[in-house]
Amino acid sequence: MVLEQLGLAPEPLTRRQRWMVLIAALVVAATRFLAIARSLWDWDEAHFTIAMRDYDVFHHHPHPPGFPLFVGMAKLMRFAVDSDFHALHAVTVFGALAIFPAAFLLGRELRLRFDAAFIAALLVAFFPNVWFFGGTAFSDVPALTLVVLACALLLRGCRDPRAYLAGAFVLALAAGFRPQNLLVGLAPALLATACRIRQTRSIAQPLAAVLIGGFSVGLAYGGAAVATGNLDVYLTAVRAHGEYIRNIDSFRSAERPPLLYVFDDFFFRPYRYAKINTPLAFFVLLGLGVGLWRRRLAVMLALGTFGPFAFLGWLMLDRHSASRFAIGWSPLMAVLAAVGILALADLLGRITRRTAVGTGSAALLTLALVTIMISWTLPSLHRVRRNISPPMQAIEWIHAHVPRDAKIYVAHAMLPFADLFLTDYPKEVFRGPEPESAGHRAWVLLEGTSAREAAQNFSWREGNLAKLVRRRYFKAAVVPHQARMRFGAGWHGEESSGGATWRWMEGRSVVLIGSTAQPGVLTFRGFVPVDALGVQPEVTVTLNGERLDRFRVTTPEFERTWPLPPLLKDDNALVIETTEVLNPLAKGLSGDGRNLGLRLDAIGWSVRGE
Repeated sequence: MVLEQLGLAPEPLTRRQRWMVLIAALVVAATRFLAIARSLWDWDEAHFTIAMRDYDVFHHHPHPPGFPLFVGMAKLMRFAVDSDFHALHAVTVFGALAIFPAAFLLGRELRLRFDAAFIAALLVAFFPNVWFFGGTAFSDVPALTLVVLACALLLRGCRDPRAYLAGAFVLALAAGFRPQNLLVGLAPALLATACRIRQTRSIAQPLAAVLIGGFSVGLAYGGAAVATGNLDVYLTAVRAHGEYIRNIDSFRSAERPPLLYVFDDFFFRPYRYAKINTPLAFFVLLGLGVGLWRRRLAVMLALGTFGPFAFLGWLMLDRHSASRFAIGWSPLMAVLAAVGILALADLLGRITRRTAVGTGSAALLTLALVTIMISWTLPSLHRVRRNISPPMQAIEWIHAHVPRDAKIYVAHAMLPFADLFLTDYPKEVFRGPEPESAGHRAWVLLEGTSAREAAQNFSWREGNLAKLVRRRYFKAAVVPHQARMRFGAGWHGEESSGGATWRWMEGRSVVLIGSTAQPGVLTFRGFVPVDALGVQPEVTVTLNGERLDRFRVTTPEFERTWPLPPLLKDDNALVIETTEVLNPLAKGLSGDGRNLGLRLDAIGWSVRGE
């Protein structure tokens, strides 16, 4: 019976085994320092950092439900470090340092044999996502370490009442980091509770555990609500965020691919590197098959512990961030892979009738897999450890080169960075087309690059790193605001790829041209999806109500030039209209639901005769 097995202590470790665990734990801990990022990089990291000075879940500082104990522990750490970011960083790194011993302890309590527990803990520690995010300001890795420790203590609580109560408290701490950890700890908590009731014939200990855990979780999230303002405001933010996840990130979203399509993103290729994913998937499936066929207690417990959250994550979470979310069920994958590795190694030992062959095969298979993961992950760790991220490079350039009285137009994607580091600049946030400028002393901070004259572009080569993380913030730019020409109504935001930039318009768009006393020439180079439209649209161009041109577009790419008289008004409206627009989503061409008329590839004004 399961409860009877859990009530017995695992086989004691030998002296040699204890030394192996100690040495491995120290070596793994040393490698965690290789992952420590030099600067913050991501949107969520910036919001966590803002929360250190202005905790407000309603305004997503941080996003709901607030991660109160992660931020709270960082506030305590702030007394020992020099910045809010480094305080968050320190909490994450401490969690990363303890991941190997916590995972090994859980393996033991799952009733894995020593070599399986050792291999599983080693795999968890060197999974690229666990290693990488253990050096950031995200809460995922310390939350994982806490919930793994909580599950181990709860399972140990089947024979030790002190471990049972300690496990309830640590699970509450883990939930204060990330609330989904309650789901992870549910099965171990129920099993441990059944054991305690069976052994004591009393519900006193379970009631104490519920009081300890409930009070701790309530205190953490009650504090988050108070810090946000009040309970109603807090709950409004939580409900709105939940609705966003259901409608945008989850399987209910019309833009999310089918569940079978994203299954391997969450479970078998979160790193998008076949030399890791293929052998790992093989061992995971082998371990799952062996575990279910032979009814291995460790496999059943691991599935019951991490399986519900893994399933929920597959259904509900953003597939673009699958690598980070997969950290939450990485112990399950490690346990299954370890069982699979040892099943294959034991088979080889039986075939050769040599125990040493089986033992050596397990060691070699593990070493090979860990070596591949290390060699593939190290370049990405080197990048973030040695270099400032592109958004932070852009921020530093602004501080060094832009006067404090110059206005900064901030693209929405860069908002948290501006909120953190551009507090001494007048700012305006925008989505889509750039807003009108108050004058020539204005700059634009945006994600991506720009081909505009005098643009300052900052970028990282994507490489392995783009296969490990969400592909955002690899590029950032600071661009002088275009005072002469501004994009008004009817334009979508600027887009870029491979150094090229463009901007789509709808069926009618406006470009505002500043005043000039000299006659000039306006050049317009663009693209029309003639083939997809199936017709040749007619384009009309007017300036301040006077028609400049009317022409039919017969080829996808075209270029037109128009002589302009001196423009004496401050805002001269160049209106472009097309008779046809394309909606790629309606046509079944892509998930882009915008109405696309003309694509502007380049526009320029020059003095006539130059």
